[in-house]
Amino acid sequence: MHRDQIAVVDLPEPVAGCEECLATGSRWVHPRMCQTCGRIGCCDSSPDRHASRHAEASGHPIRALKADGGTRPGYEGIAGALAAADLGAVTAAVGRATAALGVSFGKGRKRRPFQLDAVPRLLGASEWHGLAVGMRQRARALNAFIADVYGDRRIVAAGVMPARVIDSAEGYEPDLVGVVAPGGHAPVVGFDLVRGGDGRFSILEENLRTPSGLAYSRAARLIIDEAVPCEAPGERLDPGASYAALGSAIRAAAPDGGGDPSAAVLSDGPTNSAWYEHRELALRRPCGAARALVRAP
Repeated sequence: MHRDQIAVVDLPEPVAGCEECLATGSRWVHPRMCQTCGRIGCCDSSPDRHASRHAEASGHPIRALKADGGTRPGYEGIAGALAAADLGAVTAAVGRATAALGVSFGKGRKRRPFQLDAVPRLLGASEWHGLAVGMRQRARALNAFIADVYGDRRIVAAGVMPARVIDSAEGYEPDLVGVVAPGGHAPVVGFDLVRGGDGRFSILEENLRTPSGLAYSRAARLIIDEAVPCEAPGERLDPGASYAALGSAIRAAAPDGGGDPSAAVLSDGPTNSAWYEHRELALRRPCGAARALVRAP
């Protein structure tokens, strides 16, 4: 699709959501608008990917929207670049780059190539700073809660939470009572973030036991840089720097809280939905130790 095929359309009234999802009762994540006919569909992070399906069937380009129908800040240049491109070809290029890297998620017959929206997700410096501050604070609070649960249980003494709620929790491990965890009980936290219709982010859930996503974020950056015909911002954070942070967390979790420990990635193998990430972490050796990928029995 090229610029001479783009019609000027009136922006819709405040977007309630994907038109087809609203009609069928399906779930959607972010709205996308067709720049030719004005149709509102859901992004590729949504189960039905109505915007991309419309674009593939019609050849019309799409763009990222705010809830009021306007273009999100920072997307103006990308919207122009995608308007001048063949979106079907861009989507196909994203798929080829994903396959070339072997990026997948899911297990067994449900394993599939990692789904990545051809429209990059952009966060400005101030927006990211607010998210980073909030997630760090939440991670500290979660670790303080776990330490208290396996320690003094001041939360029970204060009457905030009954002991029976803790003792009956599925993930509670009585053998850990009184155990001090160097570096914290949950040194790595995986946050699932969603942006609401008002543009604000919320935390959908946290994964403290088996967090994943680090390798996927780096893969997403590589794929978008290769497949999407838009110029990358001059100053942006390097997701690869997170490997160094992970290495620091691993070293801090050594039994004596210091030194230069050896580390291995323990995985149950290809049957794990995040097997791609397990392999990547073993290859990249964030702790600086010799590469090791150990399959659990």
